[in-house]
Order: sequence, then structure tokens, then C-alpha cells
Amino acid sequence: WLKANQKLCDILGYFEPELRAMTFQALIQPEDLRGYLARVGSLLAGDIGTFQMEMRYAHKSGAILWILLSVSMLRDGMGKPLYFIAQIQDITERKRAEEALIMQARVLHNMTEGVCLSDEKGVIVFNNAALERMFGYGPEELRGKHVSVLNSYSPDENSRIVAQISHQVTTRGIWSGEIGNRRKDGETFTTSASISLLEMSGRRYF
Repeated sequence: WLKANQKLCDILGYFEPELRAMTFQALIQPEDLRGYLARVGSLLAGDIGTFQMEMRYAHKSGAILWILLSVSMLRDGMGKPLYFIAQIQDITERKRAEEALIMQARVLHNMTEGVCLSDEKGVIVFNNAALERMFGYGPEELRGKHVSVLNSYSPDENSRIVAQISHQVTTRGIWSGEIGNRRKDGETFTTSASISLLEMSGRRYF
């Protein structure tokens, strides 16, 4: 390190003199070092003009940070490498949010219970694999269909039941009971269901 601004010192937890006494590689996690050094080699050789990568750094406290690293090179008039210029952004919170989303998706995928998310008009916007198996549909086949395709009631009865459930969910937050259902092949069966309200980005889902 030759120079570091205050923002970089704040991200890594070091004072600038401490950083100047260290190598750039010293804070990189070993699992990420090989990929970093390969890109540095390409930059030195002139094969690339800049590179960007996500990698893990060690904070002075010992905590592991995810950072977005952008590196370019300053050369002299003859093209000889002089300095690396690195820009570092702390993306730890974003990476944690991404990992949480991945975990939630895996939980939904591996659940034995069927999960279905529909909008206020009753159009299915999400369902997990268990629901597809339960009703005999293929992947993504239920998306965009109205939830009534899952029910075994007549249109009039279905409208009445949907209105009843919607009223209880919007006033009490949840509805639980048994529902008559129909598989894709026409076979009818009964499920025990719980329906709750989800409000997100100004929209309501069931």
C-alpha cells in the first residue's frame, strides 16, 4: 500500500500508516487470493485494462468483509507499470441479504408443504415445487393462472368461498380451514390450508 484515503481506512478498520506497512494481499482471504493474483497478472501483462471482482477481506477486528474491488493500472509514457489504483466498496450487507434470499429459496424448495402466493386478483405469482407435485403440474406451469384452477368448486361457490376467505384474511390476518381441490388430471382431494396476508411494496398478496 502506498496511499489510502479515510474511507478505505474506515472500511478496513486500520489507520493509513498501518496499511502502508502491509501488503495489499495480506487482507485477502486465501480462497479468493488465487483469482485475484490471476487478474493482476493479466493486468500487468496488458491483456486487460482493468478488472472488477467480489472478494472477502479481513477487517482489523477479524471480521470478514465482502468487498467489490475495481483495479486499474497507471503506466508511464513507455507503457511500463507504475501503480495499481484500487477502488474498494463494502458490499457485506448486500451479500448477506443475497445469502439470506438463497437460503429462503432453498427452504421453500425443500418444504413438503405446498406454498402458493397470489396477488389481490387471485393470480398465482409464485409457488414451490411441493405444490406442483401435489396438484400434478410441471415447473412454472401454475404461474399466471388464477387460484381457482386449484379448487374443485363451481364458479358461484368458488366466488363465495374466495370472498369469505379474503374478508377474514384482511380483517383478522389469517384464515385456516379445509379446501376442496382439483389436480390437473381432474382428481379431487381435500387440503388443510392456512392463508395469510403479505403486504410488500404497496401491494397485497395472499
